[in-house]
Amino acid sequence: MAVFQVLDVTLRPERHERLLGFELDAPRIGHKGNVYVVHLIGWTVGRDVPVRALEIVQHARVLRVVPIRGPRAEVAEALAIPPETDCVFHGLVNLVGLKLDTTLTLQAELADGTRVLAGSITIRREPLQTDYEPSLSPLMVTTLGRSGSTWLMQLLAAHPQIVVFRRFPYESAPAKYWLHMLRVLSEPANLLQSAHPDSFHNDLRWVGANPFHDERVYEQPPLENWFGRSYVERLASFSKRSIEDWYLTLARVQEQPGAVYFAEKHLWPNYLPVLTWELYPRAKELFLVRDFRDMARSIMAFDQKRGFTGFGRPDGASDEDYLRGELHRMARDLQQSWQTRRDRAHLVRYEDLVLEPARALTSMLEYLGLDASPETVEAVLAHGREDVLHLPGSSHEPTEVAAHRTVPDPRATIGRWRREDGSVTALADEVFGEALAEFGYS
Repeated sequence: MAVFQVLDVTLRPERHERLLGFELDAPRIGHKGNVYVVHLIGWTVGRDVPVRALEIVQHARVLRVVPIRGPRAEVAEALAIPPETDCVFHGLVNLVGLKLDTTLTLQAELADGTRVLAGSITIRREPLQTDYEPSLSPLMVTTLGRSGSTWLMQLLAAHPQIVVFRRFPYESAPAKYWLHMLRVLSEPANLLQSAHPDSFHNDLRWVGANPFHDERVYEQPPLENWFGRSYVERLASFSKRSIEDWYLTLARVQEQPGAVYFAEKHLWPNYLPVLTWELYPRAKELFLVRDFRDMARSIMAFDQKRGFTGFGRPDGASDEDYLRGELHRMARDLQQSWQTRRDRAHLVRYEDLVLEPARALTSMLEYLGLDASPETVEAVLAHGREDVLHLPGSSHEPTEVAAHRTVPDPRATIGRWRREDGSVTALADEVFGEALAEFGYS
């Protein structure tokens, strides 16, 4: 069975404004591949300045930069350019970590630094297959900073069937590391941005993409199949085994013999939840949201309290720049992730968790298919209200909790944007308006 099929290839007419030519020889519409890598072959020539590289982009993120190297006699003859003109590109694009239905945008990077939108490729593929079936399922908590994730993770850690590493502030996430490792190690050679065959061994702190997984491998089908499919599926199996072994070991230490889920935070949406859903069909995902206006105020108050900035804030950025830039993108990304996965995820509002914790927790546990009896809910909430989680394996100091808070009473954090800084209030609706409406905030 084919791993992927090319559904559409489109070349943009506006490419001719800066390019003498751009053609994609492969893949073609209808092409089917048996590996998790798509091989792009073609040529391009600049009209006024040379083309330096081809960028493969998905959702405004550059996945790969492919150099333009080598001439083609028939291109030089057709365009009446010097026969030695570099115009050829060969690019290997890893499909692991991308959505099953994805569109890759192709843009030419010119020597003057400008980009020319040249075309796109739409691909549909099958889920990544492994030979290992774990007993535990992931529970992803997808959220943004200062949205109550530490408290929610403590509640989850108090449930006997959910494994969380019981160390405040509950941000241990080794599954994310192993899944990221899967994506990096399955990447074909990327000599411009990753490991180089002549020097990779000089850095003992970094591995990068395999520099020997290159175009020459794809000249022979058995080698292509090994590197592009068998090896990738073995990496995926290893990743899942490592995740399972770690969390089962943790469950034994924390005396959780009936564990069903392991839970990890996913701060600032990224590709990892998409890959997790692909590898774990029984996964679950909680989207934890907070009124973004209160979130912004909490971030700024927390940074002021500790004396340095974080949460993606660039050095020297004003409050307005930060709101219009990084915080706006965070809220938009969370909104888009929710719109994509809302059919299988569960929404938790911070305000509901604070004002009606029993109801919010019951709804979560019912979504997870776990015991949601009043007795269990009350026991979990009792532990969740503790400054220090008193359960097997837990260890942290009350001072850590105090340092984490900016307001002693969580109820006082609701609507703080109305009472505190006028600059945030004035910009908040403009910056967060669409995301606020998506998540039911007025």
